[in-house]
Amino acid sequence: MSILLSSWADPEFGEKIYQTMDGSLDYLKIIHNVVRQIARESDLNPMQLCAKLAQKLNLPAGAVNPLVALSLQSNLKE
Repeated sequence: MSILLSSWADPEFGEKIYQTMDGSLDYLKIIHNVVRQIARESDLNPMQLCAKLAQKLNLPAGAVNPLVALSLQSNLKE
């Protein structure tokens, strides 16, 4: 039996695992595309880019932080 254990949700089992993982991958693709779009439109430092992304995706203010800003930079590498 497969079990998905994440730090922010109840354990998931069976087909639900694949739905969750597929949804997560889809969301990562959205983030990737929005980061690249923002970067094409303006020259922002990582924190500014993070703030702009949070605004576009309606993320909470806590999402704008140095760790997230740094991780978003991986979307800009070719």
